[in-house]
Amino acid sequence: MPILDLLKTQTENDPKNQKLLAKAYQQTVFRSLQFVIEPKTLPWGNRTLQFRDPEGTIISLFTPVTEAARVRFGSL
Repeated sequence: MPILDLLKTQTENDPKNQKLLAKAYQQTVFRSLQFVIEPKTLPWGNRTLQFRDPEGTIISLFTPVTEAARVRFGSL
């Protein structure tokens, strides 16, 4: 799934979202983008990754993966 499609994906109660994020990571690695933060789960329950696009802009993807994070941060 292309990154733009991932950004349009709703996160609320979507167990597929972590798989989509991992797939997006794999796709972008093969496109030689520079990662700022490789996929990881943050202490407050969000899953994240950051990379630079070809123009140097940092792109950040976040999704709440724990119930506490979903309650705290809501969903798209």
